[in-house]
Amino acid sequence: MNVLRNNIPDNSGKEIYEDHEQLFNKKIWSIKDVSTFTGLKVGSIYNRTSKGLIPFSKRGSRLFFNPYDILNWIDEGGR
Repeated sequence: MNVLRNNIPDNSGKEIYEDHEQLFNKKIWSIKDVSTFTGLKVGSIYNRTSKGLIPFSKRGSRLFFNPYDILNWIDEGGR
C-alpha cells in the first residue's frame, strides 16, 4: 500500500491515510468513496463517467467503482 501513501498530501496527516486504507477493505466503491480517495468533487466524477474518462460499472441508475481500477486509472494519469 505504499502507492497510497504517495497520493496523500503530507499536511493531511495520518487520519487521511487510515481513511484510504479502510476504503481498500471494500470490494466496491460508491461515488462518495471515489471522491474521498481522489479528492475530486462528486459532480466532477459524474462528468468523467458520462464522458467515459473514469472506469465504472452501472446497475440501474447506480454507479459502482472497483478500487483497483481507480488506482490504476490514477497511475495511468487519470484525474
